[in-house]
Amino acid sequence: MAEKNLFQWGPYQEAALESGLSLFGNLTTQVEKITRLQLEAGAEATREALTAAQALIEIKDPAELGNWQTTYWQPGLERVADTVRKQYDLLAESRSVVLDAIKEASAEATQQVQAGIDRLAEQAPEGFGPVFEAIRNGLAAQITALESVSLVSDQINGIAEANVVALKNAVKPVIAKPAATSKRKAA
Repeated sequence: MAEKNLFQWGPYQEAALESGLSLFGNLTTQVEKITRLQLEAGAEATREALTAAQALIEIKDPAELGNWQTTYWQPGLERVADTVRKQYDLLAESRSVVLDAIKEASAEATQQVQAGIDRLAEQAPEGFGPVFEAIRNGLAAQITALESVSLVSDQINGIAEANVVALKNAVKPVIAKPAATSKRKAA
């Protein structure tokens, strides 16, 4: 009998292994995307910083400084904000990959537990029906609670994303104006 039970779990272990490998592959892809984004952003920032530093060295008057700020400083800030936004999107995508894997694994585990309870209930002596019904009801209550937590998590994520969009729309780029040259009155 023990031998039979051991082999009954074989398909479930294989499915769990396949799910784990799939999750690992998806997370590896996400790490590659984030790494590529950071490397590209870093290389671009280095090139732009060198160009901006050279231009800064060549400034001779306040008007040129204002032009330098408009040409280099503001676009640099916008690129940083864009890179941060892209990283946030990739992290949100990674979170979705993990949550989907957890939901899938949870659904598979629930099915396995329910099937196990049904097998035990069939083999149990008479009179144990109410015990197994109580176990089934408890499992159903736990599943409902987990689904509620998942819905709340999705709502919180939606609120956070709405806040990011609202913040992005509320903060407008500041354009630096060239400094006005003051004229002194001769006394």
